[in-house]
Amino acid sequence: SQSYREFNGQMGQTGAEYIFSLLLDRCFENGCNTLIWGVGLDSEVYGMANPKGSTVFLEHDEEWYNNVTRLLPKLEVHLVTYSTQVRNAKALLHNQKVLLLPLPDNLMEPRWDVILVDGPTGWKPEHPGRMQSIYTSAVLSWSGLKLNTKKRVDVFVHDTERKAEKLYTQTFLGITNCINSGWPSGAGLLKHFVLDKNSTWPKERIPLLG
Repeated sequence: SQSYREFNGQMGQTGAEYIFSLLLDRCFENGCNTLIWGVGLDSEVYGMANPKGSTVFLEHDEEWYNNVTRLLPKLEVHLVTYSTQVRNAKALLHNQKVLLLPLPDNLMEPRWDVILVDGPTGWKPEHPGRMQSIYTSAVLSWSGLKLNTKKRVDVFVHDTERKAEKLYTQTFLGITNCINSGWPSGAGLLKHFVLDKNSTWPKERIPLLG
């Protein structure tokens, strides 16, 4: 069977290998709709695990966006703009109008099978943080289940040891829906949330699409 290392020998982190393995299992034969917040020079590998599906990336750094799309022109990457800062994460927790990030209409459809939140940057107080990417991912995922467009959505969130990521995943994805305690992936922990008909809905009311 194919492995992450066969596609990308430069990166052997446990978390990335785990995501790649899930994509192979879920997506390689029949294709999935995969949404990834953040893009890198190794991002091709996720599309290789999903050759019959759609793999879409969202990036906020315009210079990095230009570099990656020039080097990897086959990737579908959209430039997005965040309006938050890490220092305001707690204050924004219930401000759903701010937290829902406007995306192109075709991306706001609740059609995603797998979502990976690995962006934007969030280790400094002035960084945008992942509040909008986590919240918007939650809205897309729960909407897909409620509208029966999806029976299961796998959501991965990187750097969940940080306060903002921990708070927002617990609030909008739900502690009980997390199936692991965090895989090491680079310098941070990657958590995997499985949302399906048996999932516990978050206490925080989430407005659904559609």
